[in-house]
Formats: sequence, C-alpha cells, structure tokens
Amino acid sequence: MRSPLQTVLVAVFPEPVLAALQADPPPGAVVVPWDSPELTQTAVIDLAVLDPDASRAELESVAGRNVRIAQLLSAGFEAAQAALPPAIQLANAKGVYDPSVSEWALAAILAMQRNFPAEWLNQRGHAWVRQVSSSLHGQVVTIVGYGAIGQAFERFLAPFDVEVLKVDRVVRDGVHPVEDLPELARRTTILVSFLPASQSTQHLISAEVLASLPSGALVVNAGRGPVLDTAALEAELWAGRLRAALDVVETEPLPQDSTLWDAPGLFLSPHVAGQTDQAWPRRIDLVRRQIQRLVEGAEPVNLVLR
Repeated sequence: MRSPLQTVLVAVFPEPVLAALQADPPPGAVVVPWDSPELTQTAVIDLAVLDPDASRAELESVAGRNVRIAQLLSAGFEAAQAALPPAIQLANAKGVYDPSVSEWALAAILAMQRNFPAEWLNQRGHAWVRQVSSSLHGQVVTIVGYGAIGQAFERFLAPFDVEVLKVDRVVRDGVHPVEDLPELARRTTILVSFLPASQSTQHLISAEVLASLPSGALVVNAGRGPVLDTAALEAELWAGRLRAALDVVETEPLPQDSTLWDAPGLFLSPHVAGQTDQAWPRRIDLVRRQIQRLVEGAEPVNLVLR
C-alpha cells in the first residue's frame, strides 16, 4: 500500500479523456489539461495521461516535468520507455484492447479462410464465381505472445474446435518457450502474433519459422511489425506458399512504393485492430481506476517494469 493522497493532480493530453473527467470529476482529483496555465513548471503532477499515439514532443514534454506516473493509453510502451527517465513510473493500457484486437484477429482469420477478399473482387466485377474455401474448424492455431490479448483471443477461438498451441517469452504450464517456435510451426496452419516490439522479439517470426510453416498456412500479425521478418514473409507471399493478414508492419505508415501492397494472398489494415467505438470509453475507465487507486493509496495498475 502507498500513502493515500489528499489531492491527486492529473494533467491530461487527450481531449476525450479531459472532457469526460471534467464532466464527472473523480473524487479527490484535480484534473487539468496539460497546457493549462495553472499548471506551473514546478508543480508535482501525480498522473500525466498521454495520447494513445503519444508524439515525441509529448513524451519530451512529460520527461521535462515533475511527473510521478505517466499513463499511456496504448498497450505498447517501447517508445515511452526509451524517452522517459526512470524517475517517472510508466503504466500502459493493458486490458483496454483485449476484445478489439482479438475481434480483429478472428475477423481477419475468418475472412481469409472463407476467401472474402476474392469474393469482394468478384462482386465488384459482377462475377458469380463459386469457390471452395477453408474452414477455421479443425485448424492448428499457434498464438505467439500469450499475454492478456493472447489469452483473450484463445477464448474467442473456443467455439471453433481448433487445436491451440501457445508460445510466450514467459514459460509456464501449457506455454511453450519461443525456442520451440520453428518446430511448432511445422504443424501450425494459422500463426497469430500479439508480441510487443523489443530487442528480444525483433524478427522472432523469422525466415526459418516461416519456412517451417506448411504450404497454405496463414500468418496473422496484430502485435508489432518488427516481430515479423517482413522481407521473408513477402518472399513467401509472392511464391504463393503462404497467406497473411497484417495490421502492423515494420515501417508505418507503409511506404507508397512498397511492393508489399500488391503481394498476393495478403490482407492489410493500417494498425487499427484496437480502434473501435469502444476504445475511448475503455481508456477513460482505465484512467478513472488509476486515479481512484492513487487517491486510496493502492498500487497503480499496469506499471511497466523498466
């Protein structure tokens, strides 16, 4: 337990969070916009709430102030971790995006298995072409990154009678170490990654892992782009051996001249898996819970080990 705070000073960047907290003020908190004139340079800011896609300027602004906890509204925290000094505690938005990212992954898999992209093109061309598609039922799905989102995604798979293999950097009962991935890939028909970006996950889904997948396998990345060796995947796509559904890529936004745009067997979305109409309500709820914990002297949630 921490000491309860008589008044929690909360400085907020994103307008939706600021509007919600000012319309219904949390007990024991003073909520101000980050650029408020009443927020002096020497003020101790108990909680700084950043935008979901916090800019470098935003992070630098927080780094230069007397901030106790920086609350990210993203699950990823690699950029903030590098930009903020260790004296500032860092909390991410773990749990906020579990349903939405799981929905995206499941929707992408079903669309690719049931050949929806090709059906849409046939519709646009007024072509009545009947094709046999693949089922999700009975597939071997390997979840790479069995954290909060990976576990939520497994629950989404429950009605489809699939075999689920689990891989994570933290090994525990029923979860394979990442070193097993090339061997597990040999019997994986759908590979789904929710891994964050870090030095240890760079190209973890490597050319070796991709080559180990059976022909026709589907690769899904809803975590971070650098986890997947994009050049190796693209080679597999152009060869017609693998298919893919990507919400993230190594360089975002994807350059206009990238050949990945036109790769066959690929569904691509612009890093929007977590962006649904439920995103802001869930973010605001997280900030309210964090404020309440600070007021009560409870340990903050989602603190990132640095």
